[in-house]
Amino acid sequence: MAIEKAAQLHAVLAPDQVYVTGNPHDIEAAKAAGAISVGVAHRQVFRQGTSAAG
Repeated sequence: MAIEKAAQLHAVLAPDQVYVTGNPHDIEAAKAAGAISVGVAHRQVFRQGTSAAG
């Protein structure tokens, strides 16, 4: 959804030009969309989930 919204603002936008930050679910969604994911570990639970998400 975020890639689609961003594409409305830019004439040409490829998934690999999109960076997604967030929780493990966001990382999994980014990978499925072909976007680049960035996870920032700030708690033990998040750290474990981020590692598991790839």
